[in-house]
Amino acid sequence: MIHPRFLVLFIGLLTASLAPAATTKAKVPALSAEYRTYEKGGVFPEIYRDDFTQTLKKYPRGRFARACNGDRVAMQRYFNRALDSSLDGRRSESLGYVLVKIMFRTGDTRFSRALRGGDVATRQAVGRNIDPIIARNRLNFPKTRACYRFRAQADQ
Repeated sequence: MIHPRFLVLFIGLLTASLAPAATTKAKVPALSAEYRTYEKGGVFPEIYRDDFTQTLKKYPRGRFARACNGDRVAMQRYFNRALDSSLDGRRSESLGYVLVKIMFRTGDTRFSRALRGGDVATRQAVGRNIDPIIARNRLNFPKTRACYRFRAQADQ
């Protein structure tokens, strides 16, 4: 049988330990730059964020979804698109955001390994598409940036 004094002491300790937890608000973790809106410092404008979400929902096993999950063959197909010299400003920008989205989803290490699998021209073409977005948003992807020469290196 439990002694009444022990029971009162136990209930008092239990109440004291729960009281601060009930009064303090839990901190909500900040969204990463991948998920924040463009106006709040996010990387992707709304049109691209919506397109990526719809594409991944509509085609969960499609090429874009496979590339976002790290499939090297699917990633290489997007890398090879960067070699197309007929890409105008808007299509080039779209491809840049697609590549950056893949980079966010796969991570710096996997993306850079897949990028190193291509030739120098492919790496430079991918770099031309993604480097303005990386620089503008001050993103930290050092392994990927080491795969190509970007403007600051070319000027030196």
